[in-house]
Amino acid sequence: MTSGKDKQTAQELVKQAKHLLDQIQNNPEQTIQLAQEALGLLDKAITLDPENDDAWNSRGTAKYHLGDHQGAIADYDEAIRLNPANDATWALRGTAKNHLGDHQGAMADCDKAIRLNPKNDMAWNTRGASKGRLGDHHGAIADYDKAIQLNPKNDDAWNNRGVAKYYLGDHQDAIKDFDEALLLNPDDTKILKKQISR
Repeated sequence: MTSGKDKQTAQELVKQAKHLLDQIQNNPEQTIQLAQEALGLLDKAITLDPENDDAWNSRGTAKYHLGDHQGAIADYDEAIRLNPANDATWALRGTAKNHLGDHQGAMADCDKAIRLNPKNDMAWNTRGASKGRLGDHHGAIADYDKAIQLNPKNDDAWNNRGVAKYYLGDHQDAIKDFDEALLLNPDDTKILKKQISR
């Protein structure tokens, strides 16, 4: 049984790790270093309090950033076992599955996340990406539309919707979506926009 002190220490380690993981978005060139530091803290947190679903969830995110998608899924599995009502964990596991090519599994996880929280824009975006990879670009656009409606600053959703529109031959609207993604995150979509506008 985990002592109150161990739980408190574990939660403090999780807080420190989440702070490191949050820095990745603004410092993508430091992704590996930040994720590795977070992973070390989260390993300690899980040793202290193996029932801390937040620690498992965050460690899954650290592993995801390190490219260990299978390891991320295993940690998300444990976080879901401990707290099946956390919509964010379902969406994150769906994202990791999507990267491994398990698009059906990703959609199932995102469906669960959306049932738990219909306002989870990441779940809508990831489900759209899964649909797009399976060739359902119209369905993908509908999901990206919802993600953008929920969070107009979700640059991934704007970019992904642009890709889906491009595949459907709607190049002008695709470029408008890429432009919006560029405004939100100038470093993320420049190459894709240059390739498509040639």
